[in-house]
Amino acid sequence: MNTIAKLTIVTCISIVISGCAGMLADGMVRATSTGETYAELAPIPTPINTDGRIYIYRTESATKNSLEYGKGISKNYIFCVVDDQGFWLLWEVFMYKDLPPGLHEISCSTKASQRGTQKLQLSLQENNELYVRIDVIENKITPVLVDAAIAKAELSNLPLLKTGPKKWERVE
Repeated sequence: MNTIAKLTIVTCISIVISGCAGMLADGMVRATSTGETYAELAPIPTPINTDGRIYIYRTESATKNSLEYGKGISKNYIFCVVDDQGFWLLWEVFMYKDLPPGLHEISCSTKASQRGTQKLQLSLQENNELYVRIDVIENKITPVLVDAAIAKAELSNLPLLKTGPKKWERVE
């Protein structure tokens, strides 16, 4: 077989494999999210007691920035830690955590059960909501506090990540 024919076959196989990987990744998003977007769920009921709520999310532009800085493939997971509880945050989804008023710390990493180097300290007030977007800034996965109006617009089409007691793990 000549070189051009071999290159054509390899190129075709690569295209098929990359398309299948994209479909598989999109299927994983559907499997790990409720399928309902922030806009469809809004308004999300506020916590019953005096807790506050932190929304954590990734947008498509954050995923594209992670590619630009070589932080993984386009459909990568990020491990985030809120205080001493960690969870996997899939691309282009949101989740929320109800927490007692006070100081809280968020960091994210590409490694399981590991705190990130960039940390965000938050002061959560009673019955208050804060919004944190996970970005890549100067080649580092960075949690960023976002104004509520901007965050709600960015969240509108993002699906809710399925979470539960088994999704959170203790991080030392």
